[in-house]
Amino acid sequence: MVIERFYKSPGLLAGQLTNKIQAVAQITDLVDSIETELCYYIESTSKLEENEKNLLLWILKSPLQGQILKHSCLPENHLIIEIGPR
Repeated sequence: MVIERFYKSPGLLAGQLTNKIQAVAQITDLVDSIETELCYYIESTSKLEENEKNLLLWILKSPLQGQILKHSCLPENHLIIEIGPR
């Protein structure tokens, strides 16, 4: 079994992000900004071929929103807080 991870950024819509920033600002003033991403876990029986990865990227990417879909997550010098699943 192989698990591939794909990350979509931003993970929240603009209004949702504003609400989260305001909620965090009520708790602390140490946070300057928030970046969000969604993580998709794809399980397969074998390692995915490049054409299969490209097909998954095409399926997961929204054609109407300017989202970035990549195979790696946010840089490691960030504080990462994972929330989910719902």
